Amino acid sequence: MNRRDIKYYSITIVAFFLFVATWFNSEAQIKNSKDINPPEFHCVSIMDANSIQLSWGLPENVNNNYSYLLYVSYNLNGPYTKVDSIPYFQTRSYLHTGVSPYNSQYFYYMKSCSLATKGKNIYSVTSDTLKTMFLDMTDKYGIDTLSWNSLSNKIINGSNDWYYIYREYPIGNWVVRDSISLNSPLLLYLDTIDICGDSLNYKIELQNSFGCSSFSNIRGKYLADQTNPHKPIIDYVTVDVNSGHNLIKWQPDQSTDTKGYIIYKNLNSVGTEIGSIIGRDSTSFIHWESNPSLDKETYNIIAFDSCNHQSAASNDHNSIFLSIAPNRCEYSIELSWNPYINMESGLKSYIIYKKTGFGQFIPFDTLSPDSTKFYDYNIIADYTYTYYVKAIDNTGTRVSNSNWQSLTFSYPRKPNFNYLRKVTVKGDNKIEVYAYIDTTAYISEYHLYRIENNGKDTTMIQNLFHLTGTNVSFVDKSVSTNQKSYQYIIKLKDVCGDDELLTSNLSSSIFLKATMQSGMRNLLTWNKYQTWDGEVNHYNVYRKTENGWDIFPIATLISDDSDTINHIDDVSSLVDSDGQFSYYVEAIEGTGNTYGFTDTSSSNITSVNQYPKLFVPNAFAPEGYNKIFLPIMGFIRPNDYLLQIYDRWGALVFETKDKYVGWDGQYKNSDAPKGVYVYLIKLKNANNEIIEKHGTVTLIR
Repeated sequence: MNRRDIKYYSITIVAFFLFVATWFNSEAQIKNSKDINPPEFHCVSIMDANSIQLSWGLPENVNNNYSYLLYVSYNLNGPYTKVDSIPYFQTRSYLHTGVSPYNSQYFYYMKSCSLATKGKNIYSVTSDTLKTMFLDMTDKYGIDTLSWNSLSNKIINGSNDWYYIYREYPIGNWVVRDSISLNSPLLLYLDTIDICGDSLNYKIELQNSFGCSSFSNIRGKYLADQTNPHKPIIDYVTVDVNSGHNLIKWQPDQSTDTKGYIIYKNLNSVGTEIGSIIGRDSTSFIHWESNPSLDKETYNIIAFDSCNHQSAASNDHNSIFLSIAPNRCEYSIELSWNPYINMESGLKSYIIYKKTGFGQFIPFDTLSPDSTKFYDYNIIADYTYTYYVKAIDNTGTRVSNSNWQSLTFSYPRKPNFNYLRKVTVKGDNKIEVYAYIDTTAYISEYHLYRIENNGKDTTMIQNLFHLTGTNVSFVDKSVSTNQKSYQYIIKLKDVCGDDELLTSNLSSSIFLKATMQSGMRNLLTWNKYQTWDGEVNHYNVYRKTENGWDIFPIATLISDDSDTINHIDDVSSLVDSDGQFSYYVEAIEGTGNTYGFTDTSSSNITSVNQYPKLFVPNAFAPEGYNKIFLPIMGFIRPNDYLLQIYDRWGALVFETKDKYVGWDGQYKNSDAPKGVYVYLIKLKNANNEIIEKHGTVTLIR
């Protein structure tokens, strides 16, 4: 035996004794299964439709004599079959292939095995049972319902606190959709479909701090969004301080796929689209065409998603329209506004803000939520005040501001003048009254009074409101101007109810009366016109005959202090007229009127008739001095005249309708015999009365 052989055998003997020592040492430590621990499961992950990855932690006191046994069942209560033996003691995972984890659930447990003396193995107790996460999915009304099971009946050591829900959309893009607490009593998740139509896949992950994750199976199908966005909630509508227009503010819609909002303005219960805005988190809109200083404006909004599904309309919200008006009788300013409706958390109060001149707004008073009026008595004349109203909700986070309103307060100013310019007759039943009134004063009513029968009867005949311009007129049609004169005054009533604010001067109409007098004269009588600031300068008398009105007055009479004026018109020069005469009188104001006026007033038109004048000769001589038989007439109507001559036997020998044509004694172109003849004269006077006269006339030859 050489030296090399001796060395080889020496090494072999030493190795044998080392193995025996190690074996005896293991045998001394491991005597039964209580001394062997099973592996501790950490994860069970479905890798695909045909494989499951299991991960575990090494048992305590593991050594190179350890191996592992893996068992599987389709049911928690078994039966379990061995999947495989895992010989290497440092192995921490196993890929179980040839399975169908997308179709059913799998249950696993493991054992540790230690090689002992005399070829007998010692096995540990079974590990905790681990089950695959089996994900189930149902969809209804556009909502996916995901449900799954836990990995074990107790929490696995190292597990994260959350289940992560993954959604694949589009294909190949897995995104965490949400998470559910590990301790949730119900492993359920509802996912609103927010795509218009496509394939969606889901899976669940539970991470473990030992470096592995458990994944469920993948569930998916073709799904479409069938859910409308939620009904939007408007926070408030307010007048934007910077722009002066209405601003609508609302809460972001709860639907994750909301694409934007459509804004509507309601007018007479009809919604009109005024704009739209893109973006779920875009939650305000300024209505640039609004005019909050004219009236309240009402709005609602609708949310729409990427599939153009629309929500129900939000509740209506309106702007606050503030109006103010002076109450100059009570020395206050009245504020009125419409109530704010549908504040989300209820309306708490209104705050009145006020500023004086160019000062700063200050909160002036706080009112209850049912208030819509406020009276400010803290007023100084000729100061300018500006107001706005703020509505506040019960949380103090939602506010709505009204429009601004300004007013310069002034006390009621009494009128400086109320002058009755003239009263003039415009017809048998019409009198016009002209006045010069300070309508810029605070006058609420204008009362026109008519006075009759020497002041015994006073009647308010007109009550006018809101006159504009200083020169105003009234018309009285309840008169008989051919019977008497009427007097008028105007009284002003101010906004505070003072009926005797300022009374005008008294003015009367001119009543003209004409009577026939002897000697072919007409007597004209009229009352004095009253009262002008410039007094009456003179009266013009105008006359009308059958030829019309004279261009110029027939008489001008200077006014005196007499209450009654008379004038006699000699009409003898007008005997050839029909005898009817009409007259009116015109009063002319003199100079010196305080207000610069020079007015005229006309009377009624009155008529008078002269009696016809008729002289009939009793003889004529065609060859003598009085050659023609021609009656002499005056004040008759020429178109209604008839002259007839009869002989003694009643034969008609002459006839004419022309008052200027007489009988020359001829009958049938021959001289009529001398003798006595009968005449008949018919005519009409100015009163249209028929007058007949007959007698005899002697023809002398």
